Amino acid sequence: MVTRLFSASSAILLLLFATHLRAADAPPSRWTPVSAAMKESVDRQLISGAVTLIATKDQFVALDAVGMADLAKQTPMKSDTIFGLASLTKLVNATAVMMLQDEGKLSMDDPVGKFVPELAHLKTADGVEHIVTIKQMLTHTSGMADLTADEMTAAHSLAELMPLYAKKPLGFVPGTQWVYCQSGVNTTGRIVEILSGQSY
Repeated sequence: MVTRLFSASSAILLLLFATHLRAADAPPSRWTPVSAAMKESVDRQLISGAVTLIATKDQFVALDAVGMADLAKQTPMKSDTIFGLASLTKLVNATAVMMLQDEGKLSMDDPVGKFVPELAHLKTADGVEHIVTIKQMLTHTSGMADLTADEMTAAHSLAELMPLYAKKPLGFVPGTQWVYCQSGVNTTGRIVEILSGQSY
């Protein structure tokens, strides 16, 4: 997991800006320590491969790929390799929520039910209703249950996930424990959709 995250994080800016660079661009000499560090990480088998992009506020100055994109197939990493960012979307999601807070459209302390009516009456298994906040959703302290793989596959949008989450009891009183849950991230993503008027 660490390998995938590290490689993917190196590619975030690349995915945004690679169209402005030539694949053959090599790092200028002052940036060779970055390339060397990536190569060392590959050689030490800390990561399978990485794509690095270095930019100033005015220009892109280096683009480099090292290692393997697919170890099993021995596919070399290329500067335009596409990465599955997976959990790195959490950074985008949290940023979008904070932007909406800056715009005055929500508060981190707002109950999620304010924006997603299906989740306005979440209960623990003992039938006691609890308010779950946006902050608790983002910090994995909501108690929200995750869905099964089959349930996730059956849904085709974040909106379709909300009624499924509403049917499941909270695993604990919100704010009393930390348990990783994708449901909180998906729910805040849905709130971003609702308040921005844009599909995630």
